[in-house]
Amino acid sequence: MSNFKFLETEWPQLFSKMKLAEQRVYREPKSTATYCRMSIEEGIHKIYELEYIPYPFNTDLLNLMSNEEVKSIIPADMQTAMHLVRKSGNNAIHYSDKKYTKQDAETAIRYTYDFLKWFAKSYSQADIELPGVFDTTLIPKVGAERAEKKKLIDEFESERKALLAQLEELKAEREIEVDKAQES
Repeated sequence: MSNFKFLETEWPQLFSKMKLAEQRVYREPKSTATYCRMSIEEGIHKIYELEYIPYPFNTDLLNLMSNEEVKSIIPADMQTAMHLVRKSGNNAIHYSDKKYTKQDAETAIRYTYDFLKWFAKSYSQADIELPGVFDTTLIPKVGAERAEKKKLIDEFESERKALLAQLEELKAEREIEVDKAQES
């Protein structure tokens, strides 16, 4: 399950990036920030394409986001959040000495989530059902896969021991029956 499932049908490339970003929030926070920035950039390019906005000479993300036509389309609070994601992604990519935290990644993915919900609502051809608030329980916890595998192994081992005990009981019962048959 993913917070970004609403993108899967019409915006599969965005979904793919954001699913990876979501899976890496706690393991690789810099990777999450990078995918979030890439998704914002992809969304901006789509807005240029779908709104028939001519590209400026300088197509850096900051320049694309600062275009007055684009700014008139995207809500102001969303623009601020997008700039934070852009800066966060830039920091994650370019400044390897800067500590990038899980909280930074979680903030970036939440802002990206809000932008992509707005984007999908505004530009999807189908009438899509948008999710509510960002669900942090859908972010895989560090070691969650390992813990799940261990749990399955423990369950299997428990079942195996129970079956072996049952097999021993059946063998004992059979020996008793064989002994009785031989005595008769």
